[in-house]
Amino acid sequence: MNRGGMANPMGQNKAPSSNAVKGLTGSYTLMDIACLNTYSPMDWAIKGKITTKTQLKEYTNAKGKGTRFSIIIQDKNGVEIEGAFFGEAANKWSQELNEGNV
Repeated sequence: MNRGGMANPMGQNKAPSSNAVKGLTGSYTLMDIACLNTYSPMDWAIKGKITTKTQLKEYTNAKGKGTRFSIIIQDKNGVEIEGAFFGEAANKWSQELNEGNV
């Protein structure tokens, strides 16, 4: 049992080995978005379509100036997750990630 009295689902959410993919920095297990949780293995990846992307925006806060944008990704089951990019990552990936891309 873990905190909250729930059984550890780690063994239940690991995708089959046929879902293993090679990435730039190693091999990853493709996970359905609905299966992601605090017990997910560290070597996971998701595959989905970018359904929404915001414009790259500049902001200023107590820490200074920065840039940000966000995307919503939908997997093959129709489950969505939102990702936010800040600073250097926002500047790099805002050019690469576009609505409709998988």
